Amino acid sequence: MRFAAFVVVVVFSEVHSQQQCSDSLGTCSGSRASLMQVKSLSQKLQASTGRGTSNRAQTLAGFQKYTQELVDTYLQKPAVTDGGGLIDGSSEPDKANEVQHNAVSPEVIEAIGIISEYLDQLYIDLQLFHEQDKKSAEFCANVPTRCLAANFNTSVEQAIENVLSHVEDLKTKHQTCRQELAEECADAVCPVYHQYRKYDPKALLPGCAKLGHLSGQDAQLGSDDLLDFESCLVPTKEWLDPLYGKYIECKTQAVDEQTKSSTCRSEQGAFEDASCHSTTWITIHCDNHAKCLDHGKIQCELGSTSGTADCAQIEQNWKARQSDNVTAERIRCLLKVLVSMDGDKGEQLLRCHDATYEKMKAFWVIDCAVDVTKSPQKCQAPTPALQCSDAWMSEEYCTSSQCLTLRPAGREEDNCYQSGLDACSQCGVDQSLDFEHAHVKTGFS
Repeated sequence: MRFAAFVVVVVFSEVHSQQQCSDSLGTCSGSRASLMQVKSLSQKLQASTGRGTSNRAQTLAGFQKYTQELVDTYLQKPAVTDGGGLIDGSSEPDKANEVQHNAVSPEVIEAIGIISEYLDQLYIDLQLFHEQDKKSAEFCANVPTRCLAANFNTSVEQAIENVLSHVEDLKTKHQTCRQELAEECADAVCPVYHQYRKYDPKALLPGCAKLGHLSGQDAQLGSDDLLDFESCLVPTKEWLDPLYGKYIECKTQAVDEQTKSSTCRSEQGAFEDASCHSTTWITIHCDNHAKCLDHGKIQCELGSTSGTADCAQIEQNWKARQSDNVTAERIRCLLKVLVSMDGDKGEQLLRCHDATYEKMKAFWVIDCAVDVTKSPQKCQAPTPALQCSDAWMSEEYCTSSQCLTLRPAGREEDNCYQSGLDACSQCGVDQSLDFEHAHVKTGFS
């Protein structure tokens, strides 16, 4: 049965207003009237005590006052009977005249039952609200878990690992292309061909060709011009075949270098683009995770200008319930002693007052906090260097012997290696994740 707070104000202002009572509790008209009021109100007021801590405290304060007056009345020292004992207690009365403490009347016992019923219902209510606040505290404690599930669940973690692996594959592929290009560019450009055409006598144009004999290809049959033309074909072929073969070999090397350079530029762009996207993707997830934690921290611990933080309210609630439960248990203890048959009630009543109820107090304590340090390992790593910065270039493109921006040893006379190098593609500050990008699709496939 639940009582509204004003029950106590009405009941206890009436209970203690009467002045004419006998030595036995509950025999005065005021007590009977109060009991009737308590019984009547207990039937009418079925409203919950609610979470209003001030109402509960006021109600318990009234019951506590009433109970303490019962205890004080019980413990007051009555006059001795007519058996001869001294009123000032200077000599003990005989057994027949033994002092008896004031008895508890049936009316008061009935009132005690109504109070006990209230305390039983109060404890049920306190437990109900305690469980609700525990769930709220668990909600706050689980903020990191929810934020992790929202931003770094198993699927996201696996996709990120796939994407990072894809970026590393592109990086390795580009590094391999650079190494192969460096090897090609380190070789002299067509050394056999140039050596042959410049210095070998066989590479010299035949004298007949210099004399213009090859121009007689349209000469008349049987003419001297036709004879000179046909006589010059043989030495011309002997001159052209080896020269042309060496030229083709040289041309093939040049084409290979050009193709490799183009390939390296393309692979450099693919790597830098994928690197930018993967970094942006992880940054987006980490930023969202941090915002999620901050929101939970504000809601649970810091509060806002519009309301109290959840954890602060929970602490206020459990401390009030703890205090109410201690008061209720002390009242219950005193009332139990008053209606007991044990003759040593005085000492038991004192023990009720002195009890600390430490174990019971511990039951109501609710810890509430948000651990914002629980961030994913990827978000705990140092902030990566800005793409295309010196630090980034050194980390991504330098080896123990050379950096991508440096020309390898070998052909210093041309830009063979440099022709395969594009300007580094920076990652824009407003870069967003493109889910249609090839490396993202590969990461999820």
